[in-house]
Amino acid sequence: MREMSVQARGVCKRYKSLFGPAKIALKRISLDVEQGEIFGLLGPNGSGKTTLISVLSTLIYPEEGSLSILGLNARRDRGEIRKIINICTAKPNFPWSLTIRENLVHYGMLYGLYGSAL
Repeated sequence: MREMSVQARGVCKRYKSLFGPAKIALKRISLDVEQGEIFGLLGPNGSGKTTLISVLSTLIYPEEGSLSILGLNARRDRGEIRKIINICTAKPNFPWSLTIRENLVHYGMLYGLYGSAL
């Protein structure tokens, strides 16, 4: 049996709205990605691709479901996961809108650095 890099079961994410019901971004998403496998996400605008990547990279939490990244529990082991993964956003101009110091702080925090270590 092959090891899984990503295992998601029943992942759900909603965004609250001031003007009506919550927006469902992810509805019971289940996904297995085997170690060494390359995968992509395709879909129209608003279909939840960015939200799913944000959940998989531990930047946001799902309301429901379970998620394992490289054998680590994404909710409990968020810091460890961030030490061994990386994410490249679809907005390459983002780093250019920050100062050098702000960039260093932003990426340092993504890797779990805080306080004097940051």
